Amino acid sequence: MDAQLEATYEGPEAVQRRQISVTMTNEVFLACLRLWIRQLRAIAVSHPETGAGTLAPAMDLWLWTLEHLRFQTAKDTTGAKPTRATATVVFPLCDALCWLLASRQQILDILGARGQDRRARRSPKACGAT
Repeated sequence: MDAQLEATYEGPEAVQRRQISVTMTNEVFLACLRLWIRQLRAIAVSHPETGAGTLAPAMDLWLWTLEHLRFQTAKDTTGAKPTRATATVVFPLCDALCWLLASRQQILDILGARGQDRRARRSPKACGAT
């Protein structure tokens, strides 16, 4: 019901952000993100012109921010549900994650067009490898 109300009054973006906010704290996703960061570091060595050397630390910073927020939330012993104030932090974090993942995909697309994306294709199927 909350999702329907949000879609009606806040737009479909709010529902999508809520879905991303649930996924972005999933341990499987976080393991994939760590793998992608390692891959970007390797790509940065062989293809520094792609910007992978800038994107990997940006993803590290995003991950640090998420962990910091999760730690702060865990300290809240009241057991209260996330409020609109929490959403003001989580939604921009979701947006930033989408921008980072889009940039990663753009790098992989560029390398794929050159036929040089073998390193990224070694990801486990669970992490989006084809």
